[in-house]
Amino acid sequence: MRYLILVLTLALWNCTKPPKLIESNPSESLLDGNVPTSRQNPMEPEFQQEQKAPKNDDDDTSQEAEDLLPPPGETREDLCKQWSAGESLGSIQFISEASGLAISASQDDMYYHIDDSGNANAVYRARQDGSLRDQVFLGQNTDWESLSLGPCLDSKQCLYVADIGDNMFIRGTYTLYSIDESQLTSGNGVRTIRFRYEDGASHNAEGTAVHPQTGDLYIFTKEDQTDVFRISRQDLDQNSDMLTASYVRSFPFPISTGASISPSGDRILILDYQDVYEIRMNLSKADQVAEELIPGTNYQRVTIPGQPQQEAVSFLPNENSFIFSSEQSGNQLYKVSCLTDSN
Repeated sequence: MRYLILVLTLALWNCTKPPKLIESNPSESLLDGNVPTSRQNPMEPEFQQEQKAPKNDDDDTSQEAEDLLPPPGETREDLCKQWSAGESLGSIQFISEASGLAISASQDDMYYHIDDSGNANAVYRARQDGSLRDQVFLGQNTDWESLSLGPCLDSKQCLYVADIGDNMFIRGTYTLYSIDESQLTSGNGVRTIRFRYEDGASHNAEGTAVHPQTGDLYIFTKEDQTDVFRISRQDLDQNSDMLTASYVRSFPFPISTGASISPSGDRILILDYQDVYEIRMNLSKADQVAEELIPGTNYQRVTIPGQPQQEAVSFLPNENSFIFSSEQSGNQLYKVSCLTDSN
């Protein structure tokens, strides 16, 4: 009887003893038929230490625009050393939501304005103090977001109304309305130009600028970064059912609401809801387009008088000043000037 009890006890102990784990070679692949039967315990100290190890900064390729700001006083000779605080030129009372701004090529003291979607499909011509001179209606205002002026067909100066807003990212095509500035008051000769983006995607954009030398039109998106696309003057001047906006480069500035290229073509302004970025770059020159942005070297942030929903900016002909406006009803038209010679 005692012998039987001993046998049963030994048998029971063997059944309940934990199985021996088979060590696996981590270099062996499951494809080789070697199925590992053990896995590192996430609660083990080595595992926890590995998971909590800080990320190497050298491996982090994403950098916020705020981290790229230049140290105070460190600017290159060809960037303005000091911008003014800004002065009000007047109040724009005739526009509900100013979304585009351009300066006449024939009259420096005459400005063009447009309204955002939900408002009149009109281009307004106003004096420098904001008083309205006249207006002309054209096209359809799905989401007008930008206004730019530059050289076009037959050595003319054309005004481009950009219907490029797409907050919901649902549009497949976008529209530009082009008209010879000298024909604007008559409303004759308006051309409708439709285009798609090269990547086939929908983009929300609020800034355009025409290069003063080449006549190419650049589009600046309003997304988590500023992607720049280009439609060549050659394409703009031809009668085509659909054009393609080609990708140029990106800037690490999110939520861009307006853009302008200087009369020399050597500088760019990008507006957001707080400030303006001054960039020393000619978009028509491939070597400059390929340059890395270095704060204080080829770009800097310019502090401006803040306005709600500021969405339009333009260089003045002297290139050392710019103006900007906002979507707020009765907004002020501000002028900011370089107080030092940057050239």
